[in-house]
Parts: sequence; structure tokens; C-alpha cells
Amino acid sequence: MSRVLDRVSLMALAMVLASCQPLPQPFRPAQSKKEGNPLLQLPDRAGVLIRPVEGMSPDTARALSDAVAAALVKRNIPAFTTSGNRQSLVLGGRVNERGTTPQIDWRLSKEDMSGGKIVRIVTAAPSERTEEFAPIAARTAAAIAALIQRPALRDRTADIKKRYLYIAPISGPPRDAAAVLRDELEAALRRQALRVSTTMREDSLAVAGNIKLLDSKAGKKRVSVDWAVLRKDGKELGNLSQSNDVTAVELDRDWPAIAREIAVSAAKGLRELLDKIPETAIEPPLTER
Repeated sequence: MSRVLDRVSLMALAMVLASCQPLPQPFRPAQSKKEGNPLLQLPDRAGVLIRPVEGMSPDTARALSDAVAAALVKRNIPAFTTSGNRQSLVLGGRVNERGTTPQIDWRLSKEDMSGGKIVRIVTAAPSERTEEFAPIAARTAAAIAALIQRPALRDRTADIKKRYLYIAPISGPPRDAAAVLRDELEAALRRQALRVSTTMREDSLAVAGNIKLLDSKAGKKRVSVDWAVLRKDGKELGNLSQSNDVTAVELDRDWPAIAREIAVSAAKGLRELLDKIPETAIEPPLTER
């Protein structure tokens, strides 16, 4: 993982502005390696894998896992219900009916419920009614966030343009792999204090991504990722590119972790790009509307 992380960096950032603005110099993150980069040392960066709660029907346990995952994502914590990565925390639970009110004893651990540091969280146990899932999931996510998240970043959008970013479906990779990268980028952009919308809104800018996989040296594959920021009429406002060489084994085994690192670097580049785009370039001229 660390070898992959060391290779992940933005190779170039080119801006295309609607108004006559000078092009900036190619952009690279000041720190692309794991050591010393606070963005890559977030304790919640590996996400949480949620296991079905024991003592519930399979359908109810699965629905509750989905609700907890959604609540964690809202707090910018990557969450998975099928498979995480090797650094993911694991959240498991068991229904406890010894008291007057059934409860769930949640356990958050480094590896699984039988190993690593275990943190216990207790919430009410829902019935089969789905409307009970959201508040229980929200309380569980809040407790997890308090344990593993650093204080929230200041909302840097408070004094700049009030725009949402919509991440369009990413083209190139298989659908499941593209969905993983899309989710990771949404979470990474929120960490950069940017507003992200899951649907295209009237006040949204779209981020379009494309991944290419090419043969490289020594039997490795070159993963090339191109991003473009588009305004609502489809005009490109700016773009950036990333590329890294990885082995086929790493792609198959570590894609969630690789996607995470791509997203972290891309979010920093997109933040830098958006800071340089003037408001006058974002709104289409009246003659173009």
C-alpha cells in the first residue's frame, strides 16, 4: 500500500478559463508521500466495514448496515457493507435482549470482533420498521465520528462562490470500480470543505472523469485519470490529469485503497483549480443561455 501511495501524485494541472486569465504553472501536491501529509494521515481515511448485526433477520440486518453506511458517508467517513480494504476498521454488532428494551452492542475494532482494539457503542435495537433505522444509524455514526475523526475543517466555501459539485459517472473502468472512485472523490472533496451534490442541480458544476489503463514498463500498468470541470452548459472551465504505474496484482487486490489515494490528490487539485476560476467564468453569458 505504501508503495502505491508514494507513486500517487498529480502530474499536471491545466486551466482553461472563459475569460482572459493567465495559465498557472503545472500543479503538484507539495507532499505526495504518506509521511508528513496531514490529509493522508486522517484516522478515518481507511473507512469502516459494517458487518450485519447478529440476532436480526438477514434482511433487517442488511438494511441497518446500509443505513449506518449512509450515515457515515454523510460524515465524510468512507463506509462499506461488502468489503473494505486492509486498513479498514470493522463495525460489528449483536442484539442484547437481557434488559427491558432490546439494544445493539456495537464493537468497532481494528481487524475483527475478536482482535485489535475494541470500542463499545450501545444503541437501541430497531424493530422491522425501516423508519427506525435512520435515527439509530445517525447515533451510531456520530459515536464513530467522535472516536476517529479530527475536528472538522473550517467551511472554506463560506466566503467564496456558493456552488455545488456534481461528480458525473466516471468512464473507462468497470462500473463497480468506477463507483468506488466516485464515492471516494465525493468524500475527499467534502474534506476540502467543498459542497458536493449527488444530483445535478441548477447551481452545480459538473466534474467529469475518465480512466485509461495502458501497458507500462516492467509489466506494470499505467493508470491515467483525466478530470474536467464543466459548467451547466457543458463548457469546460478547467482540467487536471493524474497517472501512476501499478502492478496488475495491486489493481486487483488494492483498488479501494488506490482509488482513495487518487481521490485525495484529485480533490486537492480540484480545490486549487476552483480557487482560480473567477465567478464571471462560471455563469454562461446571457447570449449563450
